[in-house]
Amino acid sequence: MADTTISVEQIIDDFGAYYQNQGQGAANLHMLPYESMDTQNAFTTVPTEDTILDEANVEVQEIVQQYQDDFTPSGGVEFEPVRIPLFKMKIDAEFNPHKLQRSWLGFLANNNTDVTTWPFIRWFIEMYLMKQSKEDLEMKAFYKGVYAAPTSGTAGDPSKVMDGVEKLLNDYIAAGALAPIVLGNINTLTDVQFVEKVELFVRSIPERYRYMVMDLNMNRSLREKYRRGVRAKYNMNYKQGDVSYDKVVDYDNITIAGRPSMASKTRIWCTPKPNALFGVKGFGNIDNFEIEKEKRKIAIYTEWHAGLGFIQPKMIFTSDGEVA
Repeated sequence: MADTTISVEQIIDDFGAYYQNQGQGAANLHMLPYESMDTQNAFTTVPTEDTILDEANVEVQEIVQQYQDDFTPSGGVEFEPVRIPLFKMKIDAEFNPHKLQRSWLGFLANNNTDVTTWPFIRWFIEMYLMKQSKEDLEMKAFYKGVYAAPTSGTAGDPSKVMDGVEKLLNDYIAAGALAPIVLGNINTLTDVQFVEKVELFVRSIPERYRYMVMDLNMNRSLREKYRRGVRAKYNMNYKQGDVSYDKVVDYDNITIAGRPSMASKTRIWCTPKPNALFGVKGFGNIDNFEIEKEKRKIAIYTEWHAGLGFIQPKMIFTSDGEVA
């Protein structure tokens, strides 16, 4: 099995195959910014010790009737189970850090034979593993993920660790449990036309749910398009008073939310946050790692369970973008 790649060849080519202390440190290592787990904010996080969340929907019938002396029972209660699976996922890394010693990066190493104490190990965990794991979940799993069983002996893929929102919504639509609100191809719309489509979308939500507090989720480019459209449609050249570019006119309970996970996707969707669950088991392990040393190699690893799901499909509202 291949080790985790640690490539220092370019550093050696440019700075030489030796270490010279020139005052360099971790502050001289520059990385592109990571994405955070923003889409998690659309869900209610539910810690559990199980690998599945069990809920139940309750359907009830009307009970009020006109009076008569005869006793005439009516109404009824029906319980329907809801099961949200949690998927087990992990991080595995293994490498030999000794190649750092004879390079400009030598400040990340030292002469201690216990390589688990080297500065590089802390940097590798805090600046790489802890941040990349959250970006992987956000950009590959939370919205676009489709679970696939692992191939024995082969490293997996973050897009296959769990079923994401898009898969869940399309499964509901295919089962007839959810009817999308038809907006058509929103990529061809002007900014103002897009605002009008969003307003139409909200008005299409049944009245009993339309006034509940919800985030209207979309990709970040569409949120920017919405903001431009609001300024243009309502002649708002600057923010006036309590006016917000991230609210829907006449519906202050609806907030426009741009999600990194939905990059390039044209669907918009919303549901009350209590209806959207993010089940987790041992999720704190995403920032906690086991470290083992064998000869000159270091193994760093952790694991946890997580899964997304919705309780009441009747309280999910989605456009027809990317319906499978």
